[in-house]
Amino acid sequence: MQYLLADDSTTGVTDVMYDLVIRDPLGPVTNAICSLSSLHDTRLRIAHGQLHPEDPHAHDIAQKLYHDTVIQLSKKAGKFTAVEAIASLHLLSFWLFCGGGGDWASALGMAGDWLMSTEVMKDGADPVEVLEKWPPVQRFAAQAILWFDILGSCSLQQSPRFIKLYTKMSDRNQRLNMASSVGQPSILFGQRKLAGTPSELMNQVMGCDDDIMFALAKIADLAAWKEQQVAAQTLSVLELVERARGIEQELKSTKVILSPIATSGPARPSAASIPTPAQPTQPGAAGFSKAAPPVWDPYNVGSVVPQTGEEQGLNPGWNVDPSRTRSTSINSPSPPINSIGPIGPTGRATSASSSSVTGAPGPLSIITTAEPVTLRQLSSNVFREAAFLFLHSVISGPEPNVKEIKDSVDELINSICAIPSTDLDRSLVFPITIGGCLAATPEHRSFFAERLAAQGSAVGNGSQAKLLMETVWKRRDTGEKNVCWRDTMKTLQFDLLLV
Repeated sequence: MQYLLADDSTTGVTDVMYDLVIRDPLGPVTNAICSLSSLHDTRLRIAHGQLHPEDPHAHDIAQKLYHDTVIQLSKKAGKFTAVEAIASLHLLSFWLFCGGGGDWASALGMAGDWLMSTEVMKDGADPVEVLEKWPPVQRFAAQAILWFDILGSCSLQQSPRFIKLYTKMSDRNQRLNMASSVGQPSILFGQRKLAGTPSELMNQVMGCDDDIMFALAKIADLAAWKEQQVAAQTLSVLELVERARGIEQELKSTKVILSPIATSGPARPSAASIPTPAQPTQPGAAGFSKAAPPVWDPYNVGSVVPQTGEEQGLNPGWNVDPSRTRSTSINSPSPPINSIGPIGPTGRATSASSSSVTGAPGPLSIITTAEPVTLRQLSSNVFREAAFLFLHSVISGPEPNVKEIKDSVDELINSICAIPSTDLDRSLVFPITIGGCLAATPEHRSFFAERLAAQGSAVGNGSQAKLLMETVWKRRDTGEKNVCWRDTMKTLQFDLLLV
């Protein structure tokens, strides 16, 4: 579910999972996958009215398989291989299926313990060369661990566990970029494997260039450092700005090549056609008078309403200037940019004659009209703009009316609008959520809320993320100052993994 942009030709993720199941049909990976499958099936059946939501035995199979996996992993404590790490990552996915909360941090910790014991972490080793030489099982495990570590640290406002590794890999990329003067984007998380080029591994699994992910890791580390310094009353604003300026320059050096998606459809709406924000759709969230749902709540699911063909359609093509460089800077703000025009309620194009999209949850289709590389490039651009927004919020605080933050929200919306609202949004929960929490206008709030609502609530963390955004808005609208989405998450007792 969270590997929607995985490059199977490079990662071999499908073959990896298949081989692990065939090799050990009663092993931890098999049990973890079966647990996920059972949970997914049960929640969808409840959403469709085929099971009663209060049936006390509805999740018995999923929970038994989950606990069987935990027991198997506990017997291997201290002797983990990449196989056990992958099983642990599936347990993390279990909690994502349940809404993004729960004991996902323990599952990630177990997987991270394996990575800590490998040669990637040895002093003097080139971690990129090591990772690229690993077989698919180990490489995929490492890629997924690093991805979840970075976004988990952003979610919980703590320094990433592998921040020294990210800094080392980032420095390597910068040296290679300067030496070659190529300036190509990196891939730990892509597809290019030429000797002497920057790492390109992240794109292979998650659709975000390495240097952008490394920047996000550094921003999370900066946010945690700032919080510690504020608590100790020792914050040096000069040091904060200097560190932030360095990260900003690294982000500016990333070049995301945007190729247009071949689409068809009506023209984009005028500003006057942007709908007013929809009312909160999360059960119990209207007016925010009810308590937030518990982290583990497998019965809190919404109905699934099939979408029309028009709602599943793609955006019309529009021009995105690939040579555009950000001018929003820590030192010199720029005017708001809306280079692709006004936005629709979910990023879908609408016309005056078409009805507005309600955002009712329903089965969504993954984009099939664009090449996967293009989709990864578009996704990477979304994370790039989210990183700029995150950085400016760390510098200036969670203040939506700060010019740099407003400009960054505009940029983020533009990048999201380049991707039609589909299943791919499940991989963009962090950018959508941070954008929504820092949105200043009703129109922007509506945009982000509708993108999350379109995911449905049967499976995944979209509903919980939407409730988090709405709670931030409620607190801010009632006059509270300095309303931080991470602090609000703590107030709601959400340990959300925004992935």
